[in-house]
Amino acid sequence: MSLMLRDGTQRHCALRAAGLTVALFMCAAATAGAQVRPPVIANAAPYGIQRGTTTTITVDGTNLGHADAVLFSDPGLSARILSFADFGPDVPVRRPEDTGPPISDRAQKTVVTLEVTAAREVPLGRQVLRLRTPLGTSTAVALWVGDLLEARELEPNDRAAQADTVAAPVTVNGAIFTDGDEDTFRFTARAGRQVVLRALAVGLGSRLDPSLTLLDAAGAVLATNDDFGETREPLIVYTPAADGTFLVRVSDSLNTGSPRHVYRLTVGEVPYLTSVYPLGRRRGSPRPVRVNGANLGAAARGVVGASLPDSPDLAPVEVATPAGEPLNRVQIAVGRYPESEEIESGGHLAGAQTVMLPVTVNGRLHHKDGTPDEDSFRFTATRGQQVIISVAANQLGSPLDSV
Repeated sequence: MSLMLRDGTQRHCALRAAGLTVALFMCAAATAGAQVRPPVIANAAPYGIQRGTTTTITVDGTNLGHADAVLFSDPGLSARILSFADFGPDVPVRRPEDTGPPISDRAQKTVVTLEVTAAREVPLGRQVLRLRTPLGTSTAVALWVGDLLEARELEPNDRAAQADTVAAPVTVNGAIFTDGDEDTFRFTARAGRQVVLRALAVGLGSRLDPSLTLLDAAGAVLATNDDFGETREPLIVYTPAADGTFLVRVSDSLNTGSPRHVYRLTVGEVPYLTSVYPLGRRRGSPRPVRVNGANLGAAARGVVGASLPDSPDLAPVEVATPAGEPLNRVQIAVGRYPESEEIESGGHLAGAQTVMLPVTVNGRLHHKDGTPDEDSFRFTATRGQQVIISVAANQLGSPLDSV
């Protein structure tokens, strides 16, 4: 009798456990079918703002309705929400190769119109924007702060005859909307003056791999660039021999396009840093950094600025030019050990430069007349001592592939 009771009890417990499993599965399935997609920002246009101005920006995404606040990465940016537009459910498009069950989440396509103001003291460069909604804070989208007049491209502008006319210096916000799309802009430049043409895309989270082509008024190609240095951002610095009208064309180097292939094209006689040396300074060192670039005036030196909280081992090089801050920011390493610069010895071991550990040596490899260069250093170590030797070059923007 007791055996039957135990067996029956065990069976009853097993049935209860099985029933619980089924109930949990059914609840999980019901939850998956009724899940609500978090608020997501897909795009914002235009993609930048001139500091000291107010502009209208449209933000599109899903589940952004009823947002009650705009959040920025810098307190110098502020905004008010002007309007909402609901474009109905965002239903994922199933592809033939999809084999999983369809996801039936609740997501509404929304466009939010904002009036954004950038104070005069907002730092130049990348900032981010988010929306606060009843479903939580949205994903972030990049918003670039510039110091030049902002403009938007006007389609169609594929061919030279359709080129948008822009008044340099200016930053144009545009997009390569479809495969094979090209955007062409017309501007004037003065003889003997350096014109900088730069297309920014990566910093915007863009899918575009931009390429620039500079043409004269007759359509002859004067210069092209795909990637400058170790960046994916093209740069052309051109000095006209005579005053004239020129064309610059933006395209995708992979010949693709979409509304997410966005860019910011800057044209004008603006300061731009092409290189700095050395690539690092010891933390707290007052020593300047040598700089090269376009439209820097008499400035041949820069100072090391304050490190940013999210990258304490890097610091921007600050340069004062007659035309204001450089268009781009170059960061160098901030070290904890004594620093020195290499003394050129022709690469021979007999003339190796003596250094005292620990140390960081800043150097350059020169390739003159095709002759490779090597730098040698001599140091003293004790038996059993672990010595770490590493080179930072590419990560600091140098084209060097070090050994």
